[in-house]
Amino acid sequence: MPSTTDEPNTRLRGIIPVLPTPFPEDGSLDLESLDRLIEHALTWKAGGLAILEVASEVEKLNAGEYTAIAERAARKIANKVPLVVGVSGANTKAAAQSAAIARRAGAHAVFAKAPAASRAEAAEAEVLDYYLTIAQAADLPVMVQNFALANGESGVISMDALTRVVRADHRIQHVKEETPPPAGNGKITQIKRGARRESDHPLGIRGDHPGG
Repeated sequence: MPSTTDEPNTRLRGIIPVLPTPFPEDGSLDLESLDRLIEHALTWKAGGLAILEVASEVEKLNAGEYTAIAERAARKIANKVPLVVGVSGANTKAAAQSAAIARRAGAHAVFAKAPAASRAEAAEAEVLDYYLTIAQAADLPVMVQNFALANGESGVISMDALTRVVRADHRIQHVKEETPPPAGNGKITQIKRGARRESDHPLGIRGDHPGG
């Protein structure tokens, strides 16, 4: 199947809210509520809709439930706006499997935060392999989620590693910077300068915290 990274709906712009996953009291999936949520969200005129991320409680889902949500959301959105699907995994294999599911379901782009490195000296090589594998499995635009815990540096991708990642594959087109202040102050500016590239796919940068 040819790459879809040049299709109009893969060009992410504007605000892209992350939708929660509706659960009834018994913890099962509530796909009808998901439909209603998407119908309402489409009235917001957002640049796209994102699902299956940390805020969506994706860690509570098994593979079948994950697939069901991705497929249902894609059908309901029906290409009205880009669908961005979270594919974070505890390891590279798990993330690649989710990326393949997202592509088959009809995602327009995927995003992922990197898992903790097996050891500090391997962090840069592991994060590069992680995102390159996702890009290959999804064959869609990839957003690097530079996720950090509010109380420390855990999970933050170094600038050197981030620069290598976004330059390594043309499908890695976006960075979602989430390093909280004070460590995150100025990070978006640093990324713009450090990760600049000559490409038909300029890097898109998004931020969740002030001070960029």
